[in-house]
Amino acid sequence: MNELDTIRKLYHSLGHKLLDNGITMCRKAYQLNPRTWTRSEILNFLTNQLNLPASTISLADEIFYVETVDKWKTITEMDLLNYQKYKSDIFDCDDFSMTFSARGSLIYGLNSCATAFGNIYDVNTNKLLFRHAFNLIITHENGVLKLKIYEPQTDELKDWIKGGNNVLKIGIYKPDWCLLF
Repeated sequence: MNELDTIRKLYHSLGHKLLDNGITMCRKAYQLNPRTWTRSEILNFLTNQLNLPASTISLADEIFYVETVDKWKTITEMDLLNYQKYKSDIFDCDDFSMTFSARGSLIYGLNSCATAFGNIYDVNTNKLLFRHAFNLIITHENGVLKLKIYEPQTDELKDWIKGGNNVLKIGIYKPDWCLLF
């Protein structure tokens, strides 16, 4: 092994140690105490809130770890993903939303942030603007499940309005498929 390869291995090793220690520090800082719900409870909740058939909601786990609204607000506020540069087909909306969902699991042990795919409609004309990926975050208040809509590119977080127009800055969000992993 040459000197450059040795340096690269050291950088790689140090980088992973920093990541592992950072994850440990983040978990301690937030003092998380999630409650658990089963796959069927989460599926029933999402089909009810989103008015979507169960076949459009993919749940990869049997147990889901759900935190309070306040803890998720802190997580979204502290997350720096919104500073990432958008690059079409390389790091675009699906990458933002999947990365945020994966960070929820990796860093915080919370698998209750869905990546959702759907359409964005113009607020004034209700005409289709484009397809989009975003997040739906399942939270709870005193053991009652709640749903939030989250735009990881802008850090905009709002309550989900069941049966209503869920409007964020870029338009009306209407999911037609979501994945929790």
